[in-house]
Amino acid sequence: MGAEKGSAMEIREQLQRALRSGLTPAQSNKLIEALNEDPKLVHKCGITPKKLPELVENNPAIAIEVLLKLVSSA
Repeated sequence: MGAEKGSAMEIREQLQRALRSGLTPAQSNKLIEALNEDPKLVHKCGITPKKLPELVENNPAIAIEVLLKLVSSA
């Protein structure tokens, strides 16, 4: 359980970093993998549609995944 919380926190930090700057391909892949494993993670991490332009600019592949998760949960 503690490992899960740590992992979720790490993913949240990665998403916040992805809003500010580009991630390495390895970081992007890990983040996309985590989003695919838990589609509700986007909401848990506080990513909203208003933050998408920043994500598109810095990490377009992650932005696509986030958008798909937001749309499917609407």
